Amino acid sequence: MTKPDPLEGFDILVTEAKLEALYAMRRFPQPNYVISKIAEEAGEVVKAAIHCAEKRETAENVAGEMKQLIAMLIRLWVEGDQVHGLLPIATCMGKGNE
Repeated sequence: MTKPDPLEGFDILVTEAKLEALYAMRRFPQPNYVISKIAEEAGEVVKAAIHCAEKRETAENVAGEMKQLIAMLIRLWVEGDQVHGLLPIATCMGKGNE
């Protein structure tokens, strides 16, 4: 008997985050505070995870917060942050710090 792949569910989460990021990029175009929103979403993940460990939150809510964070990271990769003058990370790879 083979063990289930623990990353299979994460792949689904990332796919859902990609769709959410695409929707958000259309609904809330640049300029946008992507970097600040990443920090906010990371804090929400930490808070939900701590509450989940304390049995005050569900794992499903932690996953939902993780999806929001991944969506914002995707936006940083694709769009950058025009408010802070950061080019899309995807376009900067291998070019050094410009």
